[in-house]
Amino acid sequence: MASRKTEMVNLPSGASYPKFLEPLTANEKALLQAYENIKHYEKEAARIKAEEAKRRLEEADERYRAKVREREKAEGIGGSSDNDNNEDEKDTTKSADNNHAKSKQIANPTAEDDESEEDDEVDEKAIELRKKRDEEISKLRKDINAAKDAKSQKDAEKEEAKQKEEALRRQLLGEDNTNKKRSLDDDENDYEEEKASILTGPAIKKKRIDTSEWDEKPSLIANILADTTPVHDFSKKLGMSKVSLDGSILYPDDNNQQPWSPPDKPMDFIDGSLELELPDFDTTGMGNNTIAIKFHAPEESQRFSINIAAPNNDHYNNILFHFNPRHFQRGGQLVINDRNETRWGNDVAVPLSQLPLMFGVPSCTLIIQINDEGFDVFVEGFHCARLEHRTPLPKGKGSLFLQLPSSDDYGNPENWLVYRVWWGRKQSMANDLTDVAGVNIHDSVHPKKLFVSGLSKCMSDPEVDLRRAELERAFRKYGGPSGVVAVSVQKNSAFAFIEVASEQQADLAILEMKQSGRYRINKARRTKHEALLDERAKAAEKGTMKDTVDWD
Repeated sequence: MASRKTEMVNLPSGASYPKFLEPLTANEKALLQAYENIKHYEKEAARIKAEEAKRRLEEADERYRAKVREREKAEGIGGSSDNDNNEDEKDTTKSADNNHAKSKQIANPTAEDDESEEDDEVDEKAIELRKKRDEEISKLRKDINAAKDAKSQKDAEKEEAKQKEEALRRQLLGEDNTNKKRSLDDDENDYEEEKASILTGPAIKKKRIDTSEWDEKPSLIANILADTTPVHDFSKKLGMSKVSLDGSILYPDDNNQQPWSPPDKPMDFIDGSLELELPDFDTTGMGNNTIAIKFHAPEESQRFSINIAAPNNDHYNNILFHFNPRHFQRGGQLVINDRNETRWGNDVAVPLSQLPLMFGVPSCTLIIQINDEGFDVFVEGFHCARLEHRTPLPKGKGSLFLQLPSSDDYGNPENWLVYRVWWGRKQSMANDLTDVAGVNIHDSVHPKKLFVSGLSKCMSDPEVDLRRAELERAFRKYGGPSGVVAVSVQKNSAFAFIEVASEQQADLAILEMKQSGRYRINKARRTKHEALLDERAKAAEKGTMKDTVDWD
């Protein structure tokens, strides 16, 4: 099989990298350039090291030759002899030197011993020089061999990695293993076909019939990849990929195809937020009712949120539906709530451990359906919660607004990516409401209890007592004939609860206090315990009336 050729791209400095890595960022190109510089410096260091070793060898050899010349000069051999002298002249000189030495020995017997000692010293120095030279040569050879071994090992690793990559590619594409044995005729035919396809383009070739089990069963990985949904698109089963009669893609549009992400340092939750109009909404049930969002939340993300509001939302102070997964709060939980005149209601909290993963996965699909009962929330097809309607929806046909805030209420930036937003009409996906969080939760307005917000924090018990006394004096006239009101103030809080005599007194207090501008006041919501007590009281009253009628 013909080998695949990797096309290379050259950097301005001469470095190169495979084209399949495109596109590269400026940091990645700088990193590749740094790698090339390191390789160049390593080669230059090896060359300098080799030249230094060679120079040391030459110096050692020169010192050795200088010692030999000094010894020959001392003996009277090297200075007078010439390279062009013949052998007879050398023999004559040698015999003369011998005769001279003999006569010197006869004249001075101790001179021979002194000369022999001097020769021994020169020989020892020469031997030491030879040893040093041999050691340097052996060391240089070892360095050269080590460099060759490292290069061969690196080449072997590259070849092994290339083979593994090729094997993985074949496995993903469902091709046959390369270790299958074929006949010589088949190999020649394959070579000719590949050669012809390279020269003339793809050609139609006869399919080879093989009865082996490997050919009968397709690659499992290939089948999985064939059904895999891209991270930036919805599953084909949802039918939300293209514009149709059911709905259309609101984001991205033709002008912007990039995923949306909040800015790093937003001024508030509206700064840099994504706001989309949801047209053709109809409370009669004939218009659009389904929002689908394809998103990615990184593993380190702490939270993100989604708001659905009516047109008169007062800069999102009135929110019909609030979706807020919190990754690290209380072990991870999903909070669903509403907002009425800047006041949050009783939330519906679901542990993230009971839901499909929303943080740290490549992509996740959120679907919100609006029906007569409330907002049904589906994460990866799992019905995880419902927020029953707490504020009436806009009557008739109109538009809602979807907002993806850039920060939370405290100004902390949110961290996530939004790939696609779809808005249209789908059949209700809420089949079984058993164990669905938020179904049949009591969350009505308390008739006589008021919620006062925007106060300064009470940091100590004396401050709490002063706050309670102040509110009792301010709301005494709404306590009926006795003038008694119940005030609840908590330490380290900037709000308080006040219970007046009747619902009429509560409405009057809200009207007068808002006109004076002294306090920020609204009706409080009933707690679950209060709602349960009211239900029991109503049930007991109905039971008593029924028993009385039966007795009569």
